Amino acid sequence: MAVIPEIVPISDLRLRQSEVLDKLANGPVVLTQHSRARAVLVDMGQWRRLMEEMEDLQDALISLQVRATDKEEPIPLEDALAELGIKEKAKS
Repeated sequence: MAVIPEIVPISDLRLRQSEVLDKLANGPVVLTQHSRARAVLVDMGQWRRLMEEMEDLQDALISLQVRATDKEEPIPLEDALAELGIKEKAKS
């Protein structure tokens, strides 16, 4: 279940920076200006995770697009792993 972000007026960021930044430990903080959402603050660790996930998803999308247009036979998993130097885990 998604966490509902804290909503903070942008004036609070100007007046109580430390308190607002401390709220990032609980999740994103939505900054409002004139009662309208204007920006979202996230913890740096969360930002990095989001960026890594987005890059992974972009890579997966590119891979799927290439496969959709690729006329070659698919490579068996074992061969692909061997080509990458990865040993397949033993199945339980």
